[in-house]
Amino acid sequence: DNQYAEIAVLTNPTTGSNGLGQRQVVGDMDGDGRGELLSGDDDGDVFVYERVADDAYRSGWQQAGDGDARIVGGGLDLDGDGAGEFAVARFFNDPFDVEARRWQVDVYGATGDNTYASEWQVEVLGGQPRGSGIGLGDLDGDGDVEWVLLTVPNLYVFRATEAGAYEPVWHNKVRETHRPLIGDVDGDGVVDLVFNGDGQVEIFSLAVEGAAVERPAGFVAYSLGDDAIGLEWQPVAGATEYRILRDGEVVVDRYDGLSYIDDGLSLGASHSYRVAALGGDGVVGPFTVERSAKVFPAPELKSLQRISTFQLALEFSAEMEEPFAYRFRVEPDLGPVVAAVADRGGERILLAFAETLPDSGRYTLSITGLRSKSGGALADPSFSFVLNALSSPARPLRAEVLSATKVAIQFDKPIAARDGLQGAFAFSDTSLQIASVQVDGDRIVLQLASPLRPVGRSYGINITDLIDDDGLLVEGALSFRYAASDLSAAKPFPNPYRPLFGELTFAFLTPGAAVAVFDASGQLVRSLVERDGDGGVLWDGRNQAGQLVGSGIYLYRITDGEEVRLGKLAVLRD
Repeated sequence: DNQYAEIAVLTNPTTGSNGLGQRQVVGDMDGDGRGELLSGDDDGDVFVYERVADDAYRSGWQQAGDGDARIVGGGLDLDGDGAGEFAVARFFNDPFDVEARRWQVDVYGATGDNTYASEWQVEVLGGQPRGSGIGLGDLDGDGDVEWVLLTVPNLYVFRATEAGAYEPVWHNKVRETHRPLIGDVDGDGVVDLVFNGDGQVEIFSLAVEGAAVERPAGFVAYSLGDDAIGLEWQPVAGATEYRILRDGEVVVDRYDGLSYIDDGLSLGASHSYRVAALGGDGVVGPFTVERSAKVFPAPELKSLQRISTFQLALEFSAEMEEPFAYRFRVEPDLGPVVAAVADRGGERILLAFAETLPDSGRYTLSITGLRSKSGGALADPSFSFVLNALSSPARPLRAEVLSATKVAIQFDKPIAARDGLQGAFAFSDTSLQIASVQVDGDRIVLQLASPLRPVGRSYGINITDLIDDDGLLVEGALSFRYAASDLSAAKPFPNPYRPLFGELTFAFLTPGAAVAVFDASGQLVRSLVERDGDGGVLWDGRNQAGQLVGSGIYLYRITDGEEVRLGKLAVLRD
């Protein structure tokens, strides 16, 4: 959790200044089942990398060009031909002739595996590269993708007229936006187009022809305990009343409020709802998108615990929605809550305060507007608690290998036994999984699902969400090494070995084992010793003088004073 590793560095394979932009496109561009990454640079070149294996990529296609090609978009089927396309907007700027500024926009399609060609082109006069971008989405709800070209100060919406052909269908003036936002931002079931206007954010959606009033925005449905579902929506200009449907049937024909409680329902039952506004002439406007809710007990705040000098942890009976700091207030005042973070899928929320919390006193936490992920409001939005001086949580001291499938972790204080402890421990090597956990006071034994391998590396264990006997959160990390108990499995890998691709490992060694490499005539080439207890030593393909050895068959001897292992390995220099 919250740990990341760099898996690849993809360099620009083209020539020139090669300045990259902030926009890339990811998708299966050529339909071969492998993901690609598209990017463009400031001297007009575009290029595609293709995934060839887990965390491995290769340069698949590139095209040299002119202008500034850092504005790219696409990765979806833009013209309905069943294949993906991508768009590249190149900006041409003549510093001596402002009127000569222009955009050349090309839509590319795949012509084969890792080959692409422009299938349509248009030019747009004027503009600037800063704050421009390309967006995709079904703006009119017809099931086909439209693409939005934002070239400050103009925005154009394009749609396909046939395979490989497009036309503009809408235009508006814009300010710097970088990339238009496309989505249902107001919850009315209609896709919106959002961009920066003149001193304001502008939101557009497809107009409904003939509608006297608009559909209500912000429509939500949520459980209200054991027998009711609550509905809420935003007011509609010109509406006098609202009509409510439950499961496709009218449950309220005319209603003059903006929230409604549908009670008398059965526990566990699911229902779907829609709402429409009625104009002054009684004409019914378009209905909202359908919202569903299930009747279930209201979520509860089960416990509150101090976990640091300025943090509280709240445990809930259900997964809660993403929290906001302003929803939480403590009386007597403890200062503002500056951060609220969901944890454990939303069943726990961590509150961070701007000031250090006191070590004593009785307080009440009030929560406003927080709902579960299913929409249910809290059964009781107030919770009383007592603050005490913070004790130090248990600390992990060391890890000890008991066997190839057992690792013991020693703490300085006892750990609380509870269900689900496997999730509190994770190896940095994600291939290692924990089958079970046994708690014995201040010692925990991890039973591994697969054995450790003494291959010349350290193993790391990350500890999160562990609770000690004082109820305090325990977190930390440990590392340990593992060597073999005998030389029965000792061997080099890879074999054959190509020094161009890295180092060779002599693995499954005992501590202190010595490795000697000989050429075919029996002359010593390199001697190595396992010194750090991790069961492996590395050979870089060089002799004792630091020179790379030639291609051929080499002999090796591994000994630890009690056992001897002999073998052959091949070195390939090409």
